[in-house]
Amino acid sequence: MKTNTDCTSDWTATLNLQTQQQDSEFANIINYLQNGDLLEDNKIARCIALTKDQFAIRENVGTNRRKNSNTNQQIMEQICIPKHMTSTVQARYHVQLMHCGYKKMYLTLKQQVYWTDMYTHTRKYV
Repeated sequence: MKTNTDCTSDWTATLNLQTQQQDSEFANIINYLQNGDLLEDNKIARCIALTKDQFAIRENVGTNRRKNSNTNQQIMEQICIPKHMTSTVQARYHVQLMHCGYKKMYLTLKQQVYWTDMYTHTRKYV
């Protein structure tokens, strides 16, 4: 039986900071993390300033850092998935998890990966 990390091995080879920067959602935060540059747009700049601590760059890949609700647990780092790759990621996990329901798939996904509205997308996918 394959583990959750086996689900990620197929598509992570093509995922890097350059791929993530092509996604409008992650481009601004990656630029800020690398260069400290904020955009002129106050709304986007404010959003970046408020969420910057939730993101990091590890091994040439952008990650989202989240602390579990249980304060005794470590911070969990999830790989940030660009919009154009979400369907591929969902398809791989869905097959690896033997076509499970959306709740199990979402709970498994959120341990490894992140994108905005992942719960809603997973529910619609399954």
